Order: sequence, then structure tokens, then C-alpha cells
Amino acid sequence: MRGRRGTLAVCLAAALGVGGAGAPAAAGIRDFDDGWCGEPPAAADLLDGTAGDGAWTACGLARLHGMADLPLRRLAAGRRSAPWSAALSWQRLGGSAWREDLVDLRAVFGGLRKKPRSGREPVAGVWRPWCGLAWRWRRPVYASVLGREALELAPFAGVARGGFAASLHVVPLVVRRGDEADGPRPWLSVRWRAAAWSATCELRRDDRGDASWRAAGDLRLGAPFGCGLVADGASGAAGVTTAWRRGRLLVRTSHLVHPTLGPTHRWDLVTCPRGRR
Repeated sequence: MRGRRGTLAVCLAAALGVGGAGAPAAAGIRDFDDGWCGEPPAAADLLDGTAGDGAWTACGLARLHGMADLPLRRLAAGRRSAPWSAALSWQRLGGSAWREDLVDLRAVFGGLRKKPRSGREPVAGVWRPWCGLAWRWRRPVYASVLGREALELAPFAGVARGGFAASLHVVPLVVRRGDEADGPRPWLSVRWRAAAWSATCELRRDDRGDASWRAAGDLRLGAPFGCGLVADGASGAAGVTTAWRRGRLLVRTSHLVHPTLGPTHRWDLVTCPRGRR
């Protein structure tokens, strides 16, 4: 029975990474962050009202579609400040039959959250441009055999005005192509955040150039709690998200249901600085 489950996990992993005729389209929900639209500080910002500068950390767990042979673990850390921000994450999907490691490093430079020398908040009607660079490394392991790693660099840029922010991701430079195809990557992202709600829409492209979309909406129901909806056009998966905040501690959950493969529940424990309401 153990061998059958391992074989099924490998087959599902192949469907997640490569896809193909008749395979369930699930590549858009394989990574840990695919349960949400945005990094952990985005949920904290909605509950706090105003973003706080400083370092944040996160650790998360999931089982892809509830399968014990496809555990998903993620560790992440980052720092946000007025002139720049950066985030580093590591995640591992799979177990003894098949597993995959992913390291993602992102850095953003510019005036996305920059304040004038007077110390006051930027004027809401001012456009603030910014730019960034993403570095991604992915490597599969088949039983005890190391697969060929993939490495790519991708610049991106954006602009913000008041609660509106948009970003454009350039086609990544593939430094080293791996054994398995990557899932859809962000291409164009638009986000709007008001006092008690936020909405995000992403256009995505995969290695073949096929386009898909992802959308999410979040609502703050009280000072410590918020909930939302998220949908992925590539896979047809949809579900709900929640966020609880107490002091520096933030707990996020995501519960996506794939029409063929079933549910995936993600739990994320985050520490981040308090903002100002």
C-alpha cells in the first residue's frame, strides 16, 4: 500500500510540474504561496490599516490535496523599509518517492513606500514607481537521485498611487533549464487596498506561453480577523482564506478545492511588525 501511495504521489507530482493531455491542470496551485495573492505582510497590512517597517518571518505547512506523500513545508523571511524591501523563502514539496526544493529571493527598490523628508505620509495623488529583481532556484529529487536544477532571473517593475499598485514582470531569463517545467508565473498584477478590504488580480504565463489568471478579495471583519476568497483560472481551484492578528503574531490559512484532485489546506504562522491605524 505504501508503494502504491508513493507511485500515486509521483504521478500527481508529474501532473503538477509538467501537465499534459488529460492530466488535471494543477500547476497553478503547487507552491505554498499559491494559496494566496500576496506575501504574508499584505494580510497584516489589511488588519493593521498602515504598513509597518521592519523584519518579518513565516513558517507554513500543508499536504497537497490531503496526500501524506506530498507534504509541503515553507520557511520565509523578509524586511521592509522605506527605500527597499527583500524576501527570501525556501519550500519543499514531496517525500521519499519524489521531492522538490524551491528557493525564491526577491528584492524591490524604489519609492513604493517612501516618505518625504518632512516625515509625513506621501500625498495620495502622487505616482511612485519602483523596480525589483527575482531569483528562483528549483531542483527535483527522484528517490535518492538528484534531478537537474533550474535557475532563472526575472526583473519586474511597478507603480503605486494611494491604495492602488500595479506591477509588470518581464519574461524570466532562464540561466539553467531543469528537468520539469515550472508552473504559471506572474506577468501583470493589479492590487487595490481600501480601509477594510483589498482586491488583487494577476495575469500569469507558463513555459509554453499560455495565459491564465488568479484573483483574490479580502475583507477585514474586525481588528484581529479577516477573511477572503481566492480563485485560480489555470486549475479551476477556488476557496477561502482567513487571517488572525494578535500583536506581532499573524496566522493565515488557505483552503483551496481543486475540481478533480480535492482540497488543500495551508497554515502559515507569521511574525511581523505592527502598523499604525
